[in-house]
Amino acid sequence: MDNALADFYNDTVSAAKDEANTKEYAIRKWCEEKLITLAGTRSMVYQGVNDTAGMSNGVVNVLQNKYLIHAEERARGRWFELTHDRMIKPIKDSNKKWYEQRRKLKKQVIIPIIVVLMIVGSIIGYYTYNWLILIRKEIYQADQINTGFNLAVSDNYSGAKYYYDNALAVNSTNTNALSLKSDALYHLGNYTESIKVSNKILNVDHKNQDKLAAMIRIGKAYYNLADRALNSSRTMLYNLSIRYFNKVLAVDPKNEDILKEVAKAYSHLHDYSREITYYYKALAVNPKDKATQYDLAKAIAEVKAIAKAHGSS
Repeated sequence: MDNALADFYNDTVSAAKDEANTKEYAIRKWCEEKLITLAGTRSMVYQGVNDTAGMSNGVVNVLQNKYLIHAEERARGRWFELTHDRMIKPIKDSNKKWYEQRRKLKKQVIIPIIVVLMIVGSIIGYYTYNWLILIRKEIYQADQINTGFNLAVSDNYSGAKYYYDNALAVNSTNTNALSLKSDALYHLGNYTESIKVSNKILNVDHKNQDKLAAMIRIGKAYYNLADRALNSSRTMLYNLSIRYFNKVLAVDPKNEDILKEVAKAYSHLHDYSREITYYYKALAVNPKDKATQYDLAKAIAEVKAIAKAHGSS
């Protein structure tokens, strides 16, 4: 139950971040510090004209619409609290996991710098000038990646891309720099270039996880390009999206998010039979997902409506 509630919380925070254009860190911090007391109980916050306990009302409205919080009218004012006590632990656990994942990602960028510096210290007396030049390039590359990553964390993807390009000028096959650059391009809405960079990852020696992340990003990029495209190109782009998502599912067949992405792509192609099949697969992974249940019911209703129309014609 806690895992399902944590997934619900993650989806809600993600929606609020996108719809209200607010940093995810700020939303998570507000939920834990303003909606939960130090004693681990629900807390009520008062809604002002523009914000609610320091959080913009735009975010608060999304959280309410997603049923994470609910409002009460009292003392001529509007107050918000979590919809249920059961949300307290999943929120804390989810935030803890989210913070830890970001600390680990930052370490993955910083540790190569430390390692390179240690190598420099140990070989100065033993190796040639040319070798020292190579090490300096490695240090420079790691520093550029780290600087770009810090900018991306602050949503400055244009600035981040500049530093990733600097790193790739030193080593054009660095999968870490390629992956981060592809992600920056994706967030900038430059899906075509993001696909090109992700394909470079697939063409070099890489870890399976690098390959999986690249295929997911390519699939999502093609999906977004299809949404923008003219009718004549949409079918091809949605099918390309499905192609890469299925490559991911061949490695990770229980990836709920990708199963739902494939279902949505088939919906756009009006292939409701396959859409329904993939929604069933997603529900097999997470049977209590209300959003997927709703989308499945909608797809089934669409099929019935089509069948009825054909029957009456």
